[in-house]
Amino acid sequence: EKSQEKPAEPQPLQYNEEGLPMRPGSQKCGFYLRSGKCTYGPTCRFDHPPGLGGIMAGGGGFGNFPMMVGGASTTEGGMARRPGKDHCPFLVKTGACPFGPECRFDHPPGASSAD
Repeated sequence: EKSQEKPAEPQPLQYNEEGLPMRPGSQKCGFYLRSGKCTYGPTCRFDHPPGLGGIMAGGGGFGNFPMMVGGASTTEGGMARRPGKDHCPFLVKTGACPFGPECRFDHPPGASSAD
């Protein structure tokens, strides 16, 4: 007798205020983070977190991440400490940073709005 178990239903796709797909756990859409727009629109396979559109606009975006492996001190959580640099916009808005020790921004203790 075969089991009649159905596979788990996929979660329905949700969209942010710009009508772009939110895919938690997926890579963030670089176009969206830099400009707040996405050329692929609702069919894009990347994540478009609400409130982060255009967060990396200006001053270099993803192109100028200094590869300072070992060059920055880190917090207990492994986040880069870069005194004198701007606070990480991801950490401030979401309480987490997808770039970890490679991030070009500072991650001082208590910088996240989630604290």
